Amino acid sequence: MIIFADAQDDRPIIQDEWLRKAQMRLIEEDVEVFTIAGGGAFALFDDDWELDADDIRARLQGPPAGEFGLILIGRDGTVRLRSSEPQTAEEIFAAFETLPKETPW
Repeated sequence: MIIFADAQDDRPIIQDEWLRKAQMRLIEEDVEVFTIAGGGAFALFDDDWELDADDIRARLQGPPAGEFGLILIGRDGTVRLRSSEPQTAEEIFAAFETLPKETPW
């Protein structure tokens, strides 16, 4: 899951709070969460990643800098959810229900 958190309103803060409350389930479901903000890319739960924020924004056709966005990517690499508003844990996990449990390769 990629969160574009450049918006100058409360949406990034709200999304961060909702994800942190669901942290244990996200970890159990093996979900990586990355935040793109201020030109950097940061893992929410694990710091062992080196990511290029501009490359991620371009490849996923993310929102323009300064805007909020959430993109959920399935294990098969397809975009399963795209939103310009924060998503509750329930909404995110409902989208997960449509994802395969195993990587197809």
